[in-house]
Amino acid sequence: MIKALCKARRATKAESLFNEMVSKGLKPSVATYNSMVDGWCKEGEIELAMSCMARMYEDEKDPDVVTYTSLIHGLCASGRPGEAISRWNEMKGRGCCPNVITFMALVQGLQVWLVE
Repeated sequence: MIKALCKARRATKAESLFNEMVSKGLKPSVATYNSMVDGWCKEGEIELAMSCMARMYEDEKDPDVVTYTSLIHGLCASGRPGEAISRWNEMKGRGCCPNVITFMALVQGLQVWLVE
């Protein structure tokens, strides 16, 4: 349900459901966090996406390649390419290997800023 709401660009509603789930003692999975991070990024709410990622760490859930890819793409799309590069470096430093999708998100995001 959370993933579907985020895909429909209803991250605020997804967050309400997420919080309700947590209040009932359920532990969100990495996939659930990824849906929220991606949903916030797609809505341009990068600070909320980063807060969600911070909450992952608090819950002792390690962000994966999907988490980082969503955030890197969102940062580039929001005009924050320097932060996208920092997240790329953080990802690699934490032993999380970028994949082709991550690489393309960064390259395409940086290309926009280099061309302008």
